[in-house]
Amino acid sequence: IYVKNISMSYLSVNINDNCAKFGLSGALKRLGYSAKSDVIMCVGTDGVVGDSLAPMVGSLLKNAMPNAYIYGALDKPITALNVAPFYNKIKTLHPKSKILVIDAAVGSREDIGVVRVIDGAICPGLGVKKNLGLIGDIGIIGIVTKRSKLFMENLCSTRVGLVYSMASLISQSILMCLA
Repeated sequence: IYVKNISMSYLSVNINDNCAKFGLSGALKRLGYSAKSDVIMCVGTDGVVGDSLAPMVGSLLKNAMPNAYIYGALDKPITALNVAPFYNKIKTLHPKSKILVIDAAVGSREDIGVVRVIDGAICPGLGVKKNLGLIGDIGIIGIVTKRSKLFMENLCSTRVGLVYSMASLISQSILMCLA
């Protein structure tokens, strides 16, 4: 995802903000997300550090919520190659559930480390010039690197520590929705 217009964001927080997880959790609750009944779809690959944000979130959540409906993790990622069939399968298996889609994004240098909650569908792949269509009912995107002509090099050289910090923040925020 490439983020250039924040008007679609419901909430934006920086990972260095001490209250970030409370803000993210509160935004998800206000949008009607329920960690007990809704579905989480984590889009990305473990083969590129910058794109591993969502699969990392999926793995963290699967360990914390083994009975939850979580699709996409480090061991079974949902990538550009299988996102459409997975999304259709999820909609068929869970027709009445909201689908929370999580993905990494590229943006401006100032936005690196920002996590955004989106009220509505997101379009994964745009940051790497792939249009995979709109998916989900609520989105969470984490801006992991800056947008440039060398987007793949930037995604490959993204710091693992940044991605892990963002994944921890997102997963903690979702877990707070259980309380």
